[in-house]
Order: sequence, then C-alpha cells, then structure tokens
Amino acid sequence: MAARHAVTSSVAALLLAPLVAAAQMTPADIAKKAIPAVVFIKGLTIDGKEATGSGFIVDPSGVIVTNLHVVQGLKTAAVKLANGDVYDQVNIKAFDERKDLAVIQIQGFSLPCRLSKWETPTSFNPAFRSRSSAIRWGSRDRYLPES
Repeated sequence: MAARHAVTSSVAALLLAPLVAAAQMTPADIAKKAIPAVVFIKGLTIDGKEATGSGFIVDPSGVIVTNLHVVQGLKTAAVKLANGDVYDQVNIKAFDERKDLAVIQIQGFSLPCRLSKWETPTSFNPAFRSRSSAIRWGSRDRYLPES
C-alpha cells in the first residue's frame, strides 16, 4: 500500500510541477517564451493589394493559427518567423468564418512552438512591476523610465 501511495505521489508531483512553475511566470517571462513562435504573414490579394497580419505556431511541424481575414482572398502569401526565416508556400488547412480563425501550414520542422497547455499560467502575479531601465515585451508597466 505504501509503495502504491509513493508512486501516486510521484506521478502527481511530475504532473503538477509544470503548472506550479507556470503560475509563477511573469508576463515578461511568458512573452520571452512566446515571441519565437509569433509569425508575420504577408500576401497579395487577387486585386494586387498587400495584406499583412500575424499568427502563432502551434505545432513544430509548421501548423499556424491566425485570423481568417488575414489570409482570406490571398493570391500569394509568405510567413516570416521571428528568427527571419521566410516560408513562401502556405496552405490553408481549416477555417471558421464565424470565429474569424484559420489554421495554415508551412513546410517546416522543429519550428519554435513555445507555449503548451502545461506552460500557460492561470493567473499573473498582480504585484509584479518591472523597475528595470528598459521596457520589455510582456511587461505590465505602462510608463517610460525616468531620465
């Protein structure tokens, strides 16, 4: 019985550890992890107008979620990753007009997909306030440092 309790406790600790760590992440920590997975989407519509938008990688194989209005009606499209890599072949895999969502695919592998369900915090620490001299992505501060 004691061995069974020890195994159950160990499994629970392994499953809960990422959740506890995630709950302690600041907005800046989350942004630092997420930014590599954010993409810039650029394309040309059928009538020659340029369209731009953003999305984020949800799977290392190149699956990206974006808004449908970003890719709807594009004749050509390209996706630029945060590291500068550009992918010119973009396929729309699925979409939902009512929710304005689209799932697109680029031909990549081992792409940065930083946030998993285990790393997403359930709440932010409201006491967090960065006092650094530089504004960081994800910082909750809304002021410019004093000169």
